[in-house]
Amino acid sequence: KINGALNTKTDSGDVFISTSEISKDIFSKTFSGDIKIETEKEPTDVQFEVSTFSGDVNLFDKYQNNALVGKGIVLIQLETDSGDITATNK
Repeated sequence: KINGALNTKTDSGDVFISTSEISKDIFSKTFSGDIKIETEKEPTDVQFEVSTFSGDVNLFDKYQNNALVGKGIVLIQLETDSGDITATNK
């Protein structure tokens, strides 16, 4: 479980985040690489802000772009210039 906001940044490489639930803000950026989030519980109150120049976005097989889920209390910002962005259940 993540106990505070999570920030990741890399120029070249994948980012993989695995957690029991998304309950805190996540900010992740990579220039060349994929960003993947796995969680045991699908979030109910998050706002996804995603950006990829060359890649696909798949958020829980429901969203392919920015998405507001519930009240959007938790902010998830994911950005990659060249790579895929995915969020899935474990």
